[in-house]
Amino acid sequence: MQVLNSLRNAKQRHPDCQIVKRKGRLYVICKTNKGRLYVICKM
Repeated sequence: MQVLNSLRNAKQRHPDCQIVKRKGRLYVICKTNKGRLYVICKM
């Protein structure tokens, strides 16, 4: 799991990536590569 600073950067990583909100946190999950999970940290 990687921590990202930018929501804009997370959207542009891969065309199959989706932003999901779970338990108050934003996650970016890639549908084609199941191992990719990113957390967007709030500063």
